[in-house]
Amino acid sequence: MQRSDAGLFGPGSATWRIHRENALMLGGGRALVLQASHPLVAAGIEQHSRYLTDRWGRLTHTLTTMRELIYGDARTAQRSADRIVRTHARVRGTVPIGRAAGRTYDATDPSLIMWVWATLVDTALVTYQRFVKPLPVAEVARYYEEQKRWAYACGMPDGCLPARVADFDGYVAETIAAIIEPTATAREVLAVILNPWNLPPALARPALAVLRLPTVGLLPPAVRSALSLSWTSTDERALRALSHTSRALVPLLPSVLRHVPAARRAAAVAEPTAEAADLRFYRGPRSASAAADPSAKKS
Repeated sequence: MQRSDAGLFGPGSATWRIHRENALMLGGGRALVLQASHPLVAAGIEQHSRYLTDRWGRLTHTLTTMRELIYGDARTAQRSADRIVRTHARVRGTVPIGRAAGRTYDATDPSLIMWVWATLVDTALVTYQRFVKPLPVAEVARYYEEQKRWAYACGMPDGCLPARVADFDGYVAETIAAIIEPTATAREVLAVILNPWNLPPALARPALAVLRLPTVGLLPPAVRSALSLSWTSTDERALRALSHTSRALVPLLPSVLRHVPAARRAAAVAEPTAEAADLRFYRGPRSASAAADPSAKKS
């Protein structure tokens, strides 16, 4: 039985085409490290998230929520967005250490919602083009416009997001230069990503090299440097080889191996001409100036 409700995006969207790829999982670590390198987001993770104590449960929950937002019908997407907004409403506190020590944070702050959203959008584009195929400029622009929908659904006020891809790229670069720092949470998150099964150090690096290459290699060089992560010319050649191999193999894989289950299920039941729902959840009142200022409030 086909569904006429396409949810936030729908079968003709760039979002469905990009996020159906299992290869995007290779960029998950990059997004998490970028999030945890923002001192206010890091404090929220440390003080409120289960990620460091229940890594698999938290990962499963996050993936489920994202796939409901992307591939769910309108009701499912709204339920997931509401759950995110309710969770954000409980996340607030004070940064304990670092350059931002003493600043208060609130997960409903548009500047923090925007950074977490930006890490996911930027990482999806970087990872897809590294491991699947390059995207035309028009497709990148289309994807970016579509991604604004779920930012609004999860609490971002209308009009607060960078207007165009170039503006978005500038925002990401500016945030990395001005705010990102090597937080203790970022280092802990990175340690979990690079050795999720707590293998002895002598075994972890050779056995889990495939995790290190995309996680460390896809990070912006400034973030790698801040976290004192080594990255040699040999590492870069290995990442390029992995990228070339992936780009060659991905088109040959059957859908059952290439695409995430949620995408395959959605494609099987969605009407090809189904249009995306207009889901804009305004969680105001919030001013546009609040999102434009990436710094936190003083306590």
